[in-house]
Amino acid sequence: MKGVRFRETDLMFVRSCESHGHGIGCSSSTGALRAMRFRMHPNEGSTDSDMARILIVEDDAQTAEEVAAALTDHGHDVTLAGTGREGLLIAAAESFDALVVDRMLPGGMDGLTIVSTLRATGDDVPVLVLSALSDVGERVRGLKAGGDDYLVKPFEFLELTARVDALLRRPEVQ
Repeated sequence: MKGVRFRETDLMFVRSCESHGHGIGCSSSTGALRAMRFRMHPNEGSTDSDMARILIVEDDAQTAEEVAAALTDHGHDVTLAGTGREGLLIAAAESFDALVVDRMLPGGMDGLTIVSTLRATGDDVPVLVLSALSDVGERVRGLKAGGDDYLVKPFEFLELTARVDALLRRPEVQ
């Protein structure tokens, strides 16, 4: 990824753990994308305490890597998931400051199902929905499902990072 440097220990692939009961692993048809975690080197401008943890749920490997690179360059700690099921499992098991969720995902669980499931369990993590579906009705549906913002593909990474920053600035609701 251009502009992003990782040490081997910074990039961890979460392998399928179904034999251990964890159920986290790539179940996409291509098998190309596994859950990954990207972390900026601490000496590159951010410390662990000021990095926001962001989960990206995106099935297109190139888009996922580009979004991860943009957010990592922006100083965030990023985890990737390639399917809806995987994204929901990771979101439920770990704490994140924000989620970036693709609307259309393979495997029977789309982005809106992830968001509505999290909201039904009381999880109020800020969510940015990414989608190629640009009709006003689709954007409204994404927001009504529990998304905090909706960004239509294709998008500029400058706008993506600005929207994520806006979500992170919102005060916590008690």
